[in-house]
Amino acid sequence: MLGTSPAVAVQVVSRTWTRDAHDLFDFEASDVQAEAFTVQASATYIRSGSRVQLAGDEKEEICDFGGTDMLARIVERAGGYWVERPLTSTSSKNLWVIIRDVAPAGYVLREHDIIKLGRYKFRIRQLVGTGQESVPPMLNDSEPSVCCPISSDDGLESRCCRICLSDECSEDDPFIAPCSCKGSIKYVHLGCLRKWTSSLLSLGDSSSDSYFVRPLSCELCKAHYPMDFCKGSMRSPLIELPRMQPPYVVLERSTRNGRGMHIVSLAESCLVIGRGHESGVRVPDVTISRSHATIRYEGGQFLLQDQASKFGTLVAMRRPQEIQALRPLSLQIGRTVLTMSLTSGSIPVAMPGLAHRQGAHPEQCQLQPQLPHQQPWRREEAAVQQQSHLDWQHLFELSQEERPVSPSAEEVPLCLRLTCEQVTSSC
Repeated sequence: MLGTSPAVAVQVVSRTWTRDAHDLFDFEASDVQAEAFTVQASATYIRSGSRVQLAGDEKEEICDFGGTDMLARIVERAGGYWVERPLTSTSSKNLWVIIRDVAPAGYVLREHDIIKLGRYKFRIRQLVGTGQESVPPMLNDSEPSVCCPISSDDGLESRCCRICLSDECSEDDPFIAPCSCKGSIKYVHLGCLRKWTSSLLSLGDSSSDSYFVRPLSCELCKAHYPMDFCKGSMRSPLIELPRMQPPYVVLERSTRNGRGMHIVSLAESCLVIGRGHESGVRVPDVTISRSHATIRYEGGQFLLQDQASKFGTLVAMRRPQEIQALRPLSLQIGRTVLTMSLTSGSIPVAMPGLAHRQGAHPEQCQLQPQLPHQQPWRREEAAVQQQSHLDWQHLFELSQEERPVSPSAEEVPLCLRLTCEQVTSSC
């Protein structure tokens, strides 16, 4: 018993994919174990195998379930219900918000959000809206650093550029110390460094609306190069990148060769992320759909939208989420999906895709297979295969009324003969 029935409770439907593959959930799979619960007090959801169970909020009661995965915790606080990470969880699994359920029209992105597509993760490094033409792309984790020219009265009599080996400099091409190297390799000409980094990026004078770069660092000391070069009141980018037309987004992605940045402009069209060759950000992986998700700029906001992908588009939940009325909350934890909505504590609510039977235990509720999108008369034939007690003569009348195109003389007897044989054999 979880307590007396309050005026408001939380209706929870859990769906667990029976396969365990990279903590993914296949939204098109049929081998899914579903269960339904009504939460009327603080509680913790745990999973043992493919079975989801409800435990009390007391630490001793949770510890009784050994060898299980702690999924999520529902907390009753200030007259509402909140979802957060379990208190005693040692699992590294994050709580991911399912975009297709929570925000089907578009999820508002913020900087430092982590999105997951299939088994790949992206971090929103930077969002630059319209009217911010002077903001350059940010490639380093820290705040934009500044490199200044080396003064002539720093006590050093001899300097040498480590790239061109020249000891001469000018006002337009001064010596700088952009990294942590010491000794004779400390100094480099500003122009020499820019030419060197430009050859590494291989961008040239590209006018494309997207490109991919990696954070540049010194090959010797591995220190990241600063973002800007400052000389008096003049400030300019140290590493020259193609100018990007706002609005644009900077996505950080981990690759085999380290981290990389996708810098994509949304001025002309939305960004498509997927496996297809026409995608703006292409990820050649089997867990990524051809057109997996899109990012668009609308009303001063960057909106992430799922494109009916197989493994879904997710955003990491960074803080506890409140379950709001008329706005169900769907979370994915590993291969389990929890769908939560507020409802009356005394009235059961039928959730989509779940068959609720009167007096049935929640663990006995299973997902009902949906009939394929067929023509009406073929849909009736599929229904007869599931309900053998349906009168075949009534099927004939329905097929004559709903059939969009009159079938041939040979087709009708064949359909009816097959249907009649199925009904007779089942009796």
